[in-house]
Amino acid sequence: MTECLGQLSLGFLGHREVVGEFSGGNLSSDGGLMLLAEADRALGLTTSLARLLPDHRDPTKVIHRLDELLAQRVYQIACGYEDCNGADDMRRDPVLKTSVGRLPETDPDLASQPTLSRFENRVTRTQLRHLAEMFVDLFRLLLHAAAFVLLSYVRRGLRGTRLGAAQASSSR
Repeated sequence: MTECLGQLSLGFLGHREVVGEFSGGNLSSDGGLMLLAEADRALGLTTSLARLLPDHRDPTKVIHRLDELLAQRVYQIACGYEDCNGADDMRRDPVLKTSVGRLPETDPDLASQPTLSRFENRVTRTQLRHLAEMFVDLFRLLLHAAAFVLLSYVRRGLRGTRLGAAQASSSR
């Protein structure tokens, strides 16, 4: 019979005992996913991409919205699960569920491997082209924003210098 330990002493670090405790509840090793999900929400990336994919499913039978399926798939890839096979293990992960917008304890689990595979396989070449075009547009937007920020820092740094005065007089 297996003996379950509540705590495990891992020795001492200086004068402090290091103890492993196994009463943490639902845990995840993918904490960085929360930052990715915040960036995704700020950019509206997976939501915008999902809008480009028509949903021909029977609305009365839909459990997982398209934006949730896309976010789950993108986030799983970011966590190192390159194919859908990890979905059955990850669908209950509290950080992944939270990142997709579901409460970890009370909301239904995320999509299973077969559901994600069907989702991936139904995307057409035309839809992929539209998704790629959106990525290019987003990249251009981000590149322009980065250039604007960089130029504003350069201009601030040049204030009060001869180069800054020359630049100001040439732009008038």
